Amino acid sequence: METGVLVVTPTRELAKQISDVFALFLPPELTHGLLIGGQDLEADVDQLNTKGLNTILSYLPKQRRTGLFSATLNAEVQGLMRAGLRNPVTITVKEKLQGTICPSEEKLVLLVSLLEKFKDQKVIVFFATCASVSYFSTLLSSGVLMCTDVMARGVDFPAVDWVIQFDPPSSARSFVHRCGRTARMGLEGSAMVFLQPTEASYVEFLDLNQGVKLQRYTLEPSEGAKTVVPRARALAAAEREVYDMSLRAFVSFVHFYYKHECKLIFQHKELDLIALANGFALAHLPKMPELKGVDASGFDSSVDPNAIPYKDKGREKERLRKMSEPRVPRPPKERRPPKEGKRPAKKIKKPQKKRKFHASLDTCITILTNLTVAWGPHGGMGTSQWHEDLTVAWGPHSGMGTSQWHGDLTLNDEELEELARDARLLKKFKAGKITKEEMEEQLGE
Repeated sequence: METGVLVVTPTRELAKQISDVFALFLPPELTHGLLIGGQDLEADVDQLNTKGLNTILSYLPKQRRTGLFSATLNAEVQGLMRAGLRNPVTITVKEKLQGTICPSEEKLVLLVSLLEKFKDQKVIVFFATCASVSYFSTLLSSGVLMCTDVMARGVDFPAVDWVIQFDPPSSARSFVHRCGRTARMGLEGSAMVFLQPTEASYVEFLDLNQGVKLQRYTLEPSEGAKTVVPRARALAAAEREVYDMSLRAFVSFVHFYYKHECKLIFQHKELDLIALANGFALAHLPKMPELKGVDASGFDSSVDPNAIPYKDKGREKERLRKMSEPRVPRPPKERRPPKEGKRPAKKIKKPQKKRKFHASLDTCITILTNLTVAWGPHGGMGTSQWHEDLTVAWGPHSGMGTSQWHGDLTLNDEELEELARDARLLKKFKAGKITKEEMEEQLGE
């Protein structure tokens, strides 16, 4: 028996899917087998990238035809190409990747303007959370597919013309996979991402991290779209179902933003929560710790949330019944008396938890290294040069003054030094020179 084709995949799940497809289409005279192992997704991918592929290639004949299929062409994929391909030919898709800078209170207006402009085309809109999908799909029932990253990969929607990323994803890889829902099977397509002014450096980050270059897209709001926020707010003030959905969408997005993987760019301290609440067309601000002490003078709080009824009569009747019941104060928690002969236990202060890493090491190394080189005081590019490059790339007449770009992207020497220190520690850990505990201890200082 001779082996005609060897298919190598980074995960067991993908290998199983390919094997099932082979079983449907292979003729009877050809057979196939499935060999799987591994532990989990991240471990499998790491093993394949570091040593697994080179070992497999060493057993294959020199005269062979090799194909590498990847949705991205980043540094890791380039390394695989050098290891296993000779005279490679790259096949790319015809896809326009574009971005627009707009304040958070204008995002919904611009989204409606885009949907009106592309009303005869097939559009997918990505949101950060399920609650946002439920809320905005209620407001914009226009036959457009609205979804989260669950639809970013592994699903083929034919002939999608536009992918609109209302919220940037938590990882750069997800950005690429989202864009991959368009320009498939030889067709053309376009992708758009909405960024706030404080997130402008995400453009350069995508170029450094994923090799993705965004073009500036200028869009003026349509006359019909300008009324969408007042109409949505009036709907939330009239129907409690919509009011509840708006609050859940807002709260879930704030939590998503606070836990964003790329914290150097998506800094929650820079997030204008009142402008965001206006952009979500909230009728009333929710009670949440993040809004404590925030100046809410820019928000119209004239709506009484207790007066908003449910459209469903049964739910409204139950709500009114609960409101009419007197509130019973919760009794204080009783402490058990100490046993005879034993002294009361002393309160022991718990040690303060050290700062944990939530982002993957590869992501942290890429972000810290690239941004340190680009911004660093000795990296060959000062802040003025960085400012000039971005001004040229986005255009001096793009609606944002050069002083504002410079203000958004400038870091002081102390912050630059901290970036460089973190990058050196991460590289030491990656090279096996220090343990994870030692790295976290030093980063937590």
